Amino acid sequence: LILGASGGCGTAAIQLAKALGASEIIGVCSKANEELVLSLGADKIIDYKTQSITDAPYLKHFDFVYDAASGSGGGEDYVESAQETLKKTGTYMAINGRATMWLRHTLKLPQYKPNVYLWRADPNTADLQAFIDLLDIKKDKPIIDSIYPFSPEGVEDAFAKLHSRRC
Repeated sequence: LILGASGGCGTAAIQLAKALGASEIIGVCSKANEELVLSLGADKIIDYKTQSITDAPYLKHFDFVYDAASGSGGGEDYVESAQETLKKTGTYMAINGRATMWLRHTLKLPQYKPNVYLWRADPNTADLQAFIDLLDIKKDKPIIDSIYPFSPEGVEDAFAKLHSRRC
């Protein structure tokens, strides 16, 4: 299950999950982004505007939940509900998360629940190369929504677009 499937991290996560051989990929996004998410390799979507990830077919269903939506600035918080969708041995990983998750992570304290992780990138050449090697460069592509000139106005427009959280 990929929460925030149509965003920058979500679109990359779909392609990575596909490259790693995930048997089923379900993306959480709006109906407006369904075509994009399916074209990247998701098997189906959950429209967060009309459906809940805790609807009956999804309870205790997933081995892995990747949360790119909670704590991303729009008020979303899937931390608890996403865990309801996990199988007993499933893993929940957030890239944003609540302040308490960040505090535990920063202080290297144990997570408040087993199999619940906050992931922070440690960029290095070896990991980046391994990631690139997993992707089929001819098929997997970054999504480029807009191009802005490198000027004061262009930078302002680009940040306004980023803060809108919409493609």
